[in-house]
Amino acid sequence: MNIKMKESKKRNSGLHNFSEIKLEQELSILEQLSQWLSRIGINIDGTRFCKLLELVRDIDHHYRSDKTSQLSMKYDNATQWVALTDVTTFIRVFLGFKDIKSHDLPRAKLKEMLDGPLLPWNESPNSGNSHARNTLFELEMAAWFKRAELAVTSYDDVQFNFTEHTFNVQCKRIHSSRRIGDNVAIAADQITKRMDKLPRTKGLICLCIDKVSGKEGMILEVDSHNNISYFLEQIARDFIISYRHLWQGLLNIHVLGTFVILNALARTKDRKKPMLTHCRRTILDIIPNNTLYQQRDYKLVKKLSDKLNSVKPIAGF
Repeated sequence: MNIKMKESKKRNSGLHNFSEIKLEQELSILEQLSQWLSRIGINIDGTRFCKLLELVRDIDHHYRSDKTSQLSMKYDNATQWVALTDVTTFIRVFLGFKDIKSHDLPRAKLKEMLDGPLLPWNESPNSGNSHARNTLFELEMAAWFKRAELAVTSYDDVQFNFTEHTFNVQCKRIHSSRRIGDNVAIAADQITKRMDKLPRTKGLICLCIDKVSGKEGMILEVDSHNNISYFLEQIARDFIISYRHLWQGLLNIHVLGTFVILNALARTKDRKKPMLTHCRRTILDIIPNNTLYQQRDYKLVKKLSDKLNSVKPIAGF
């Protein structure tokens, strides 16, 4: 996995994450996750995770048997996209939580993340069946913060301590472009309510834009990693340019930034054998200006961004 960071005049900092998909390794870790869930008393039978595990086993079998040509006849690109992107997310959660003491584990959240429809486009927020993937996204963010050695103190809303402040993080998967403003407003309101109890709280918003990127369920055909970087960069930055006024204009000055997160699956052609690659673009759009009245908050969130950028991958994830 290659990690890159840059700072622009628009107060953005970002990471490119590339994980070359090694099915045998991913399946092995997924099997470990299944066993770990069993040990902590969480039953996976009948869940989305159980279906995903069976799907990945079958995809791996096709690769091992050199029957990849038959794979596209059995599963369309969209289904393979779901399998290989969801696996990466579950693995990141597992690697972030597996060493936590049993009594500190957020068991209810870990159980919640396993359910829901296998295919994300079968989600309907009004029916409540998107809750499981929303929870998975929250836990993935919490795992990232933990791997940055931040003291995560809550998982109901993700909260962590950094310097002398508590940070409350509101994670939102955007299901429709019509709801982006509502999602940002709800997140800001939830942060404000947490501040009533903890006055020194700072806020962050995390927006996953997979569903509104137009690339969900697609396997991108690109020449090299550099092409992926440019492509994802453009989508994420276009989103920020279009919608940053929603968070940059918040009345609550203690909301310090918005993470914009985009996942994609690509097939690179720069090798003798085309390689499937899971790609992730994360951009933090910093809200405070580096000016006299906001400089302290700017330096705080910039320091946090640098710490998150320093996270080293575990087993390529």
